[in-house]
Amino acid sequence: MAWSPQEWILKVSQVRELLEKEQLQGVLITKGVNFTWLTGGRAYVNFLAEGACAQIWIDSQRAVLISNNIEAQRLVEEELGEISLEVISLPWWEGQPPSEIADKFSEGKSWKTDDQISSFPALRWTLNPYEMDRYRKLGKEGALLLEKIAAQIEPGLSEIEIARLIRIEGLKVGMEAPVTLVATDERAFLRRHPLPTGKKLDKLAMLVISGFQDGLFLSLTRMVHFGEPTEEVKAKHRAILQVEAEMLAATQVGTTAEELFEITKKAYAHVGYGDQWQFHHQGGLAGYQSREYRIQPGNKNVLATNQAFAWNPTIAGVKSEDTVLITEKGLEILSESQKFPTVEVSAQGQSFFRPALWVR
Repeated sequence: MAWSPQEWILKVSQVRELLEKEQLQGVLITKGVNFTWLTGGRAYVNFLAEGACAQIWIDSQRAVLISNNIEAQRLVEEELGEISLEVISLPWWEGQPPSEIADKFSEGKSWKTDDQISSFPALRWTLNPYEMDRYRKLGKEGALLLEKIAAQIEPGLSEIEIARLIRIEGLKVGMEAPVTLVATDERAFLRRHPLPTGKKLDKLAMLVISGFQDGLFLSLTRMVHFGEPTEEVKAKHRAILQVEAEMLAATQVGTTAEELFEITKKAYAHVGYGDQWQFHHQGGLAGYQSREYRIQPGNKNVLATNQAFAWNPTIAGVKSEDTVLITEKGLEILSESQKFPTVEVSAQGQSFFRPALWVR
């Protein structure tokens, strides 16, 4: 989905402001994530490729698409919509490096690739109104997707079969799920990143997705149990919801990633699982990557308005996760449960309705 001409102009102006700040003549956009952030276009053939299949040159006067002849027409006609920019199409067999063209555009003045400018990723971090609207749509669709799957699955299905259901439902609404994790029963206690296997569901299912739509990533987890859970599972789930509530309460403008990490560690200790933070990262800034950065020691990045975050605290066997947005009005849960059972959890004088362990 290409951005509107207005959003394209807004983002080009952000790039030009960065160039002025960095004292550069121009920049060559080479990474797929930045191409999508800038245009909305899918500049890939292989989704897993870090580099874009085409490049964009931007200086104070020009914006130029540089592509081989295989991709140029597809990008212009199907990916870039009403975005207006010059196009240079190169024969695929000649292999002329885009950097040679960038050298000509720069007229001997300094330029860099986006990957060479350390401050470039931060352009993606604070979301504009268009992006927040797209995120809200994605959040609603992602929450409904996992609710639907959680209501459909039955004992006897394999993790792979459950993952297939998740991916199929996602594609129905234009959402890809590059991260689809499913853990059943004892695997939920053993694996923090449970890639689906042939293991069949008996009682406990952990469903995890990082869905991708219109350039944005949405991460969420839901848990289902068939029959009465054990006291261990119930106690762990109550504990992890409390840890997450402490994190949500601390998700405020001005808090640093390092400070939030320390708050998270203390929350684990308070609920009696002080070592569990060591076995999985706790989440971080979300957006055009599932995590732009993670909260951890030494991370001085400051949380700001119009930024999205996905926290994923976990204790062996249980996990809680949603994607949230800091707005001028406060914290907004983008993937808020709509039909999935919830439980109220309080922290620091705030109350949050969090997805329960759904007993079916």
